[in-house]
Amino acid sequence: MSFARTRRLGGVLAVALAASAGVAATSSPSMAGPKGPLMDIQILSFNDFHGNLVGPSGSSARLVTGHALNAGGTAAVDLTYEGAGGVEYLATHLREARVGNPHTVTVAAGDIIGASPLLSAAFHDEPTIEAMNALGLEATAVGNHEFDEGYKELLRMQNGGCLPDGRDGLNHQNSCATPVEFPGAKFQFLAANVKYADKVRGNDKGKAMNKGDTILPPYWVKDFGGAKIGFIGMTLKETPSIVTQAGIAGLEFTDEVKTANALVPKLRAQGVKAIVVLVHQGGTPAVQKWTDTNSKVWDVGSTYDYTCGGGGTLAADSAILPIAANLDPQIDMIISGHTHQPY
Repeated sequence: MSFARTRRLGGVLAVALAASAGVAATSSPSMAGPKGPLMDIQILSFNDFHGNLVGPSGSSARLVTGHALNAGGTAAVDLTYEGAGGVEYLATHLREARVGNPHTVTVAAGDIIGASPLLSAAFHDEPTIEAMNALGLEATAVGNHEFDEGYKELLRMQNGGCLPDGRDGLNHQNSCATPVEFPGAKFQFLAANVKYADKVRGNDKGKAMNKGDTILPPYWVKDFGGAKIGFIGMTLKETPSIVTQAGIAGLEFTDEVKTANALVPKLRAQGVKAIVVLVHQGGTPAVQKWTDTNSKVWDVGSTYDYTCGGGGTLAADSAILPIAANLDPQIDMIISGHTHQPY
């Protein structure tokens, strides 16, 4: 798989890929590969939405787009774009990015729910799941915050149904009291490295689960008329150290690299030639340097597209780097998150 282009869209990642099709492409191929036609495929992704259905206010709504000197020429100041954020903002960018790109898939890298504002949290994040259904999310890795209310509640987010918390009425947020039952996610949560430590019963639509089974599917495959892309979804292995223990009792979280690499042969056996890892782990950009009009160099904060278009690098201790370095070479791309940093 070759990378044709990458660009940032206000928190949405648009990546056009050329993936080899196992059969003739459904549209005219844009180029020819050594084993057949190639098809341009666009991957749209986002991460760490955290139930922010309404755009934030104040500094949280600002994107730093660049830097300039202040009026006195004595300090570097941020150039910002106001009004970013919220599900409508996100949905608009996704919709616009899909125009003219019929072979598009939309995925995420975790923390779609959890640590959410009251508008979503008061209703157990059901509004955010329904919003993700509406904007066309197809698959996401689980993040640490997907476990905030426990893994059984995460399974309800996937499968639907109400949460009988024993408090009826509009202001008591009992989801069983609503006229229409919560449908669950139309997209697929992925949890390749979250497994049952012991045999349990009734955690997946009443089905008994064995030791070592994943609580949710480990991967998801999108087939574009014979060009298959496999998405492996994982959270960071340190999740148990940053979530409430009661919510993950009976689970084990395995190493990201070993988990992903073990799935490569399984995906290849299904005819998958392009593999993407959705992992809820990330990095921190190294200090950004900005040179003013007088050729003076300043240490400044990162812009939203830093390292994508600014030539920057990640700090050497970024947790995502050893993961990337040790993944199987047949894994073509990593889509990450967790640190809320641009890189």
